[in-house]
Amino acid sequence: MSDIIIYDPAMTEAPLAIERTPQVIAAEINTIKHQAGKILLYSFIEIGRRLQEAKSQVNHGEWGTWLKESVNFSQNKAEKLMRIATAYGSLYPASHDTGTRTQALPNLTYSKALLLLGIPEEERTDFVAELDIEGMTTQELQNAVTEKKEALQERDQAKREKELAVVAGKESSQKIEKLTQANQELTKRLAENISKLDRLTAQNHTLEQRAQSSSDSMPNTSLENQIMNSEAKYVSSRDQLLRAFETILIALRELSFKSPEVKEKHRDAAYIMMQNLTKQLEVYPPIPTFTVSR
Repeated sequence: MSDIIIYDPAMTEAPLAIERTPQVIAAEINTIKHQAGKILLYSFIEIGRRLQEAKSQVNHGEWGTWLKESVNFSQNKAEKLMRIATAYGSLYPASHDTGTRTQALPNLTYSKALLLLGIPEEERTDFVAELDIEGMTTQELQNAVTEKKEALQERDQAKREKELAVVAGKESSQKIEKLTQANQELTKRLAENISKLDRLTAQNHTLEQRAQSSSDSMPNTSLENQIMNSEAKYVSSRDQLLRAFETILIALRELSFKSPEVKEKHRDAAYIMMQNLTKQLEVYPPIPTFTVSR
């Protein structure tokens, strides 16, 4: 078994030899795995970066053909590599220095890098820090990602429901406030109308009392006025009747020269009419129920 010699220039004595035990060998293997992992993820990122660059230059509609003929990639695989470059590119500078990185990230295989894209960027760093990504199988990581996504969905749903509840509460408060104001306004108007009605009722009662007092103080005035009006109607109608009767006599006289037969017909009708009028005057009180014969 060979030994690894560690030499320190500051040492004045001979370098020490470290025995190659299984533990030392395991440490070397893990170191190589770690370095290989960094190179592997960096390779994915660099390929994705170059695919993004090429896509911006290839003519529209020729991207799929270029991928197949130039790098033997499907569009699906190229899309995944470009997503990896976008998601993890900021962790590594755009250079060939694979040892330089700006943030801590475990060594990822291609499959694990894709799975982690299912976690939102703002949640990804904490998610990775909570798990032993390197020691997990792809299936275990898949399960962890699924559980995390469900937890995030539940959290977001609860947040949305809380926000909706707050909005609904504000809207309800505003509606209640508006209804309260409307109710107060209606109550105020009702009180004003009741007060107005009371005033009108009082005024009406006063007017009724005044009218009753006036009626009691002048009991015959209204009746006298009615008698005078009726008498005036009688005199006017009597005069009109006399003038009409005189006109009838003149017309009958004219007809006696022109057509004695027609004159006689109308004379008989006038005579019957006058008899009917006389009979109505015999009834008390007189009832105007006559018809004019033609």
